[in-house]
Amino acid sequence: MNSNRRILLYGIYGFLLGMVFPITSTALRFRELGTQFSAKMLVAVHLSEPLMLIIDLTSVVLAVSFSLVGIQTSRFFQTSLGRHVQERRRCCQNWGG
Repeated sequence: MNSNRRILLYGIYGFLLGMVFPITSTALRFRELGTQFSAKMLVAVHLSEPLMLIIDLTSVVLAVSFSLVGIQTSRFFQTSLGRHVQERRRCCQNWGG
């Protein structure tokens, strides 16, 4: 897999995982308040409770964190696995010829 693609996929996975928290917390808050979902109420709830704004940032934080993990994974495959594959190719070439 291409290293840029791996980093992007890790970032997307982190973002999607991070979206679980704001969606869940917003749904629970609307349930606690007993109100119907609307854009106006969504803005009002988020502006009235600073914790909701912090929870909303989890998707961004997890996307960046997972992207960093993707960078490290790509570096691992480029160094360790890449060297191993090159050594195996040399071994097979020497053995065959």
